[in-house]
Amino acid sequence: MHARPILVALATLTLTSATQAVSLLNTGFEAPDYHTGNLAGQNGWDATGLFPEDIVSANVQTAIVKSGSQAVSLSGSGTGAGGFAYNVTPFAPTTDKLITIDFDMNWGTAGSTRSYLYGVQAYDTDLNLIASVGVAQILGIYSGVVFDPNGLPVSIPNASVTPGDWHHFQLVLNYDTQSYHAMMDTFASGEMPFETSGITNYGEADLFRDAGLGNANDTAFYDNVSVQTGNLVPEPATLGMVGGVVVTALRRKR
Repeated sequence: MHARPILVALATLTLTSATQAVSLLNTGFEAPDYHTGNLAGQNGWDATGLFPEDIVSANVQTAIVKSGSQAVSLSGSGTGAGGFAYNVTPFAPTTDKLITIDFDMNWGTAGSTRSYLYGVQAYDTDLNLIASVGVAQILGIYSGVVFDPNGLPVSIPNASVTPGDWHHFQLVLNYDTQSYHAMMDTFASGEMPFETSGITNYGEADLFRDAGLGNANDTAFYDNVSVQTGNLVPEPATLGMVGGVVVTALRRKR
C-alpha cells in the first residue's frame, strides 16, 4: 500500500544559486522554539486532512531523542495513512536544481502491530508525489527503501534496520534529470525517476506514516529535520571520483 498520507510537511521559501545553498528549515524541535506536547500549532505545524478512521498524533517529547533534549514522535492507529502538515510558500526551481531533505528517524516503540512504512515523501504544489524514502516492513524484514513510479518499494542495498535504532536519511531531488537518490546512513540507493513525471515545482516534504493493511499502533521518532536548496551534495559518482583523487594524492606523497 502506498497511498499519499497527509502528514508533517516541510516546504521551501526561496531560491538560490547552486553555489549558494540556503537552509529553508533546520530544526531539532528544541526549546524555546518548541515545547513538549502536541506539535499542532507550534511554529506553523498543524493537523490537516486526516482520514476519519486514522487516529494519528505528533508530539514533542523528551524520552527518545537523537540529539539535544527534544524530538517528535509520530504514532497512530487504523489501517490507512495520516499525520500532520506544515505549509509555507513553495517555489519552482529554475537556476537551482537540487533540493536536499535530511532527517534522523527511529522506528522505536513497538505496538502489537507495526505499520508498513515510516519516512519522508516530497510533493509538488499540486500534491503530486515526487519521491519517498523511509523504512518499510516487508515480510517481517525492516529495510531502508525508496519507491519506483509504480509505488513499489525498492530496498536500499545493505540498509537493514533494527527497530529502536536511530538512522540518518537523506533525499536529493534533481529537477534537471527528473530523478532522485537517497541515503540511509552510509548506504545509497540508485538513481530513481521521480514518482510522478513532469514535475516542475516543489511544494512540501511530509513526515509520514502508512499503517498498511494492519491495525497498526506503533510509534516512530523524528529529529534534526532540514530542507535546503542548492548544489549541496555531490552525486555518488562524483564522491567516488573525489575519493579516487585523494587516494592517488596520498600514494604520490609516499
